[in-house]
Amino acid sequence: MTNTIIEIRHGSRVVKYKIANPTDFIQKRLAQSRDFYERALLMDAASRLMPGDTCVDVGANIGNHTMFFAVVCGARVIAIEPNYANASLIAENASLNGVESHIDIRRVAVGQQDGRGSIEILDPANTGKARIKADGEGDLQIVTLDSLIPDDARPVKLLKVDVEGMELEALKGARRILETDRPYLYVEAGISKDFLAIQSYLADLGYAMTSRFNATATYAFESAQTEGDVNKILLRATAQIRNEMREFRFLINNLIDAMKRDRAT
Repeated sequence: MTNTIIEIRHGSRVVKYKIANPTDFIQKRLAQSRDFYERALLMDAASRLMPGDTCVDVGANIGNHTMFFAVVCGARVIAIEPNYANASLIAENASLNGVESHIDIRRVAVGQQDGRGSIEILDPANTGKARIKADGEGDLQIVTLDSLIPDDARPVKLLKVDVEGMELEALKGARRILETDRPYLYVEAGISKDFLAIQSYLADLGYAMTSRFNATATYAFESAQTEGDVNKILLRATAQIRNEMREFRFLINNLIDAMKRDRAT
């Protein structure tokens, strides 16, 4: 199955992906499901992007999101992926889909400040599970998003950040973009401590959480520029909290029922 090409259709658009490593988590999911990874998030993004908009995919992996943004949405994408094999596969997928001119691939890591570091692979079966060690001595360049994104690519309309626990550092290095461009955000935060730190930082910049996606929680944040925006964001955030409370109650009730059954037996 190595080097298999799969096709995923969305409306009249067809997105092609090369499966170079069928045991890798995301490539395996794409090959088995023949559907986009994290589809719900991508559908939400499609409702927000217009052709020609600039979006930044931080932690692009093999380009699942990047290809959707470029092929389906017609966006210009800056794809940031420090893993050499994954970055090379993004380039191949861009060529397969004929969108090379829409995608700018940067093999760097992003952080709160410029520096040097190295990649530590945490799970050989999932190249997305990697941590950047900012030791100042590695062969990997670490840059801030503010210094990386050229002025001619601005404004940034959408920013997705999935960097295995370094999301807050990446956002701190994008403060000028956040303050000036006010992009829509998708930020992964797998544990509550990380989410609370990210939420606090973004709240100071006028952002509020409005939605949650994915098995490993990825939160959507939106900025408010007018009073009407504030009201809309508050309504969406309230609805999201209510949904999560209903889900929590459902899980608790199931747990209680299971404990009762255990006692009965």
